[in-house]
Amino acid sequence: MANALRKNDDSFKYFNNSFKVDGQMVGIRKNMKTSVIEAFLNGDWIAINKEDLEKEYRVDFNYPYRLEFSYNGGKTWWVYNDEKYMSEWEREYFNKQVDEFSEWELKNAIALEEARANDPAYWERLAEEYEQFMQTEAEYYRSKNKDNDSSNVIDISDIFKNDDTPSWRELSGEDLPDSKNVRKQAAPNYEQYFEIMGNSKKFQPIWYGKDILENRMQAFYDGTYLYRYDNGVYVNDGEAYLRQISTKLLDDEYRKNRVNEVRHYIESYTYTQKTDVNNFDDYINLKNGLLNWKTGELVEHTPDRLSTIQFPITYDPKANDPIVMDFINSVLEKDTHLTLFEMIGYFLTPTTEYEKIFLFTGTGSNGKSVLINTIEAMLGKSNISKVKLQDLEGDRSRFKIAELYGKVLNCFTDIPNNMLTSTGNLKVIASGEGLNAEKKGKDPFDFEPFCKLLFSANELPKTNDNSNGFFRRMMVFPFTRIFTEKERDTKLIQKLTTPEALSTLFNYALAGLQRLDQQGQFTASETITDQVKSYQKESDVIMLFIEEECVIGNDPISQTPYKIERKELHNIYVNWCKENGYKSESAIAFNKQVESKFKDKIHWKKAKKGENSVPFWFGIKA
Repeated sequence: MANALRKNDDSFKYFNNSFKVDGQMVGIRKNMKTSVIEAFLNGDWIAINKEDLEKEYRVDFNYPYRLEFSYNGGKTWWVYNDEKYMSEWEREYFNKQVDEFSEWELKNAIALEEARANDPAYWERLAEEYEQFMQTEAEYYRSKNKDNDSSNVIDISDIFKNDDTPSWRELSGEDLPDSKNVRKQAAPNYEQYFEIMGNSKKFQPIWYGKDILENRMQAFYDGTYLYRYDNGVYVNDGEAYLRQISTKLLDDEYRKNRVNEVRHYIESYTYTQKTDVNNFDDYINLKNGLLNWKTGELVEHTPDRLSTIQFPITYDPKANDPIVMDFINSVLEKDTHLTLFEMIGYFLTPTTEYEKIFLFTGTGSNGKSVLINTIEAMLGKSNISKVKLQDLEGDRSRFKIAELYGKVLNCFTDIPNNMLTSTGNLKVIASGEGLNAEKKGKDPFDFEPFCKLLFSANELPKTNDNSNGFFRRMMVFPFTRIFTEKERDTKLIQKLTTPEALSTLFNYALAGLQRLDQQGQFTASETITDQVKSYQKESDVIMLFIEEECVIGNDPISQTPYKIERKELHNIYVNWCKENGYKSESAIAFNKQVESKFKDKIHWKKAKKGENSVPFWFGIKA
């Protein structure tokens, strides 16, 4: 057994742990090749876990009696001695160690109070600190035992058979806190991350990275952000968190380049495809668990589900605060209510399958902003972005689009009515198709957004896109009531965002989502349909020009059709667009649309103009 304690192998990491099993002191170690914890029981090292030691063997964790490190020939071994077996000089040496160790413990009393006595991180630190003064003292010991061999190493079973020796705590005289009543706090132990090479040492980022992932941070990298698991959800502050804990773990060995090396290792080791993140459509992550929105089953959080979205709601199916419906009834037409809750339920999902853009419209103090603020409170600030509708288009839109990554909703109140010169990105976002985005100072990246779009405006923005492809995506909710100063409730937003009210709103949204899923489409609302048609008509720039600037029909005197040269009508149209802030169409596109829109009332043919024959419109004048 004595020989079993001596190992000419660097593949084992020895914990400075010992415990009593039926009165016998036993060692514990970690096999670094297999990551298996092994205990010295029944004369051999056997794989065992802590629960087995505590329950099956009634383990009593105590301080070690004595630990010797020897680096001659690459050997490392433990020697446990009872004071009654020591020679006079050994007893003197041993007592000196007790005194020094007690002094060290006093200096670290605060750290010890913050640590759990059977926490491996604490014991590893203990071993490192103990090793520092043991290395120098070991020379004295070896000088007294030049002929030391395995026969001088006392058999553990012989020493501690039927023995009732005092613990290290009793020998040191320390009045230390009970291990059951102290908190766990990993103390600095940076030496374990360095490879000793003679008189020098080399930082090993893989060793450090494995320790981080195994003991300090559950994480994954999706190619853009490093996420860490925190209270049921993965948050994208993994890089900052790694730097923070590294300043403590590495202490004065902290170097920026070392942490960067470790970060690269962790990112490579945990790389996960973006499509595998939030890839569980049936579950909604809430404060009190994962809710299967189809069945109503609430299960515990688990890091196995790579969820980066958690809503700040405690699910309570009985929540029913009347303030929610009182407010909705006061600001929206009744035939829009089902659609509204379907919309909010749609916001809870990481999908864009219904391909919609939502707009709240109406002038004055009519509840638009209050409703949006309430929805934001239910979804949580970390799950939404705030980018203006117009900023999602244009040359620099890729920077703004990057803000939508990982969000369930982009909302912006009181957008300006500036002309939308293009709508391509809006349609792509609404449909969840691939986009290229860029964070300033970082590489561009591709992603498929599941972020829904919600905006409010006193006056809807003008657009050149009059296509059905754009307007079929629109859902416009009109807020027609204007509250007087006397009617305004200045505490309304506080009332709507209490935990009870938000849980109530969530229940309405959950019912809306279930209804949307069953129907496969949003509930039809005549009010919303009429608003979209009106918006499309107002956005038809050519139609608006003809209605405002032209007359269609016949000359009342001659009863012949009005006529105007096609080129002249287009020139008038271009000038009108400039004056009113619209983007004008080319002559070919303009003529094609005029002919299509008024094919039963207007036609063109060539007619004489001086000596030439040129195209004229017949049936219209400007």
